[in-house]
Amino acid sequence: MKQKLFETWLIDNNRPERYAKTIITISKDLEKIKYTNHDLFSINNAQTIQKIKTDYFKIDEYYKKNRRGQNMYNSALNRYIEFLKEHNENILIETSKQKNNMLTIKDKAYLALQQLGGRATEAQLVEKYIKMYPDYDKNYTKTEKTSKEKIRGTLSAVLISNTQHEKIKVDKTKKPYEYYTTDSKEQLIVIQPIGTHNSIDDFLEYNNSRWAEKERYKQQWLQSNGAIVLFVKNANVFAMGNITNIEETDDKEYPLDYSYNLELVDYIDYQTILEIVKPQLGNFRTYQLLDNITSKQVIDHINSQKIYYLDDNSADAELQENITNITSNEPEHKPQPIKSSKEKNGGKIYPRNLAYAKKALEEASFSCEVDNIHKTFFSRATNEQYMEAHHLIPLQFQEEFLYSLDIPVNIVSVCPTCHRKLHFGFIEDKKEILKKLLERKNARLKEFGIEITEDELFEIYT
Repeated sequence: MKQKLFETWLIDNNRPERYAKTIITISKDLEKIKYTNHDLFSINNAQTIQKIKTDYFKIDEYYKKNRRGQNMYNSALNRYIEFLKEHNENILIETSKQKNNMLTIKDKAYLALQQLGGRATEAQLVEKYIKMYPDYDKNYTKTEKTSKEKIRGTLSAVLISNTQHEKIKVDKTKKPYEYYTTDSKEQLIVIQPIGTHNSIDDFLEYNNSRWAEKERYKQQWLQSNGAIVLFVKNANVFAMGNITNIEETDDKEYPLDYSYNLELVDYIDYQTILEIVKPQLGNFRTYQLLDNITSKQVIDHINSQKIYYLDDNSADAELQENITNITSNEPEHKPQPIKSSKEKNGGKIYPRNLAYAKKALEEASFSCEVDNIHKTFFSRATNEQYMEAHHLIPLQFQEEFLYSLDIPVNIVSVCPTCHRKLHFGFIEDKKEILKKLLERKNARLKEFGIEITEDELFEIYT
């Protein structure tokens, strides 16, 4: 049934119908590795599919298959996520319309917040409320034209001044205030120090998929299924994972078991997390489950620091597909250490922070830095001119420099035509572009310890 609905949606939205068959193929891949025992069309939650997508492409075999298929598997999953969001929203809107006369303003606000993921600013809530209940003014204020200010005032009065909905709270630590639902399934964070007696090597050998804790943590432990766990050693976050299962054992000392998918990381700033959480002991000494609000702050920080081991084409696709979920960020204005490379497809690949790429696009106001009269089209994701991010000094030449090349100042915002020219054009055509971009960036590159002459840059692109 869901497959047929997806196929119809693809046709209606002028998308390739074959994406539906691709979802079946991915389902079989996941069943083969025992990741799941049912096809993806049985899943209704878009966030669950997003996580499956991330895990799927972490497997080298499927990452390579996606590349061979010209990103088809990634595109199919993105379209299915888009379909689920739209499909589920339409169902909720229709249900809400049917129940419209029975719902209070507070009930409607609660349903709107659910569609926004359980948390939103007042402005976001008003936009969603209007979309779900377009006849609001007609029913409640006897005016034909919807007034955002009128709805904003009413919601504010109902949710702050008057008695709140039992499942809606106001977070006044945010500017502007944010509303959130108390029963929303927000992602939580677990901080897990591995102790003084365990080395990282021992942890990776014996605890790469499970950890056990003492009975006194049971209340927190029961809430931790699905949380992100950060493993800490010597004031450093060295690994993270998603908790996939919790169960009690008959071990008398450590009866609380939890399992996870482990990923080694070297980009999460421990000191920043300390500043966000402010643990009572000054450092994290024991297992700790963070509350919703603190968890969200930590997750936002992690996402702003996240690095990807991707080639240029895959990084472009990842940035454009997820740009609205990426928080732009930049490092301190000083030389940055080089992140470790990984061996991939017979060569070295250096990590990149997509938050830096988004920052570069924003600093250029989503215009082409070669010539700002170059126009493309408005991106549906950003509502800005579509532009692409390009490392002026390519990351593949990182070994020739003492400091990291993955910094916003080394990333330029360019239109697709100029971007293709830099990759595939004649050197005579490239030189004109490179000279202009280097003149604009050179002084700031030196702040980050990156020095290169015009001739050296031309040599790289020859």
